[in-house]
Amino acid sequence: MGFSLTRMEEMWQKAVREFAEKELRPRTRDLDDAGELPKELVKRMGSLGYLGVVSPEEYGGAGMSHVARLLMIEEISKVYPPFGFFFQAAHLAIYAIQKFGTDEQKRKYLPSLISGDAISCMAVTEQTGGSDPARMSTVARVDGDRWVINGRKVFITLSGVADVCAVLAKTGDRTYSIFIVEKGTPGFSVTRRESHMGMRSIPVCEVAF
Repeated sequence: MGFSLTRMEEMWQKAVREFAEKELRPRTRDLDDAGELPKELVKRMGSLGYLGVVSPEEYGGAGMSHVARLLMIEEISKVYPPFGFFFQAAHLAIYAIQKFGTDEQKRKYLPSLISGDAISCMAVTEQTGGSDPARMSTVARVDGDRWVINGRKVFITLSGVADVCAVLAKTGDRTYSIFIVEKGTPGFSVTRRESHMGMRSIPVCEVAF
């Protein structure tokens, strides 16, 4: 089976490669030593379309293919792997909202997440079963006019800096839902940051509901 990139994908790949070489490579050591996610770079990459690479243009996205997304992650990771890690995590929540969110939720969250003005994370993994939903213990139940989530998630990439967390929880014996939880919501807390060898600029934490 043959495979080749489109002209647009080739141009995109070249542009990302040039950005990585010119703007990331000179800073890689400093970024890792600082151990913090540089939000000014997140906004810069948002302005270049990296966070919204597969998102519709109506929300500020680039409207490109998943092949383009993978090319971007590959080129960034060649120079500074933590940012490849960053995009893989951030895109999960953005795509979940884009794919399953209501029109109101898309209008509210996607523009700021795509521009880099806000950061998202996706909370799935648990101690009881990794990322296997069948063994998930986090549950969400209706309480009056609201949902209440109870549980704990581990190894959640970007949760320490996320403004928006997309949380997968059980809502029945065989049903699951994704809930959008904003930073500062009562009962939602980041409880512990993991200590990593490398990838120090990308916070991976445990969160509780």
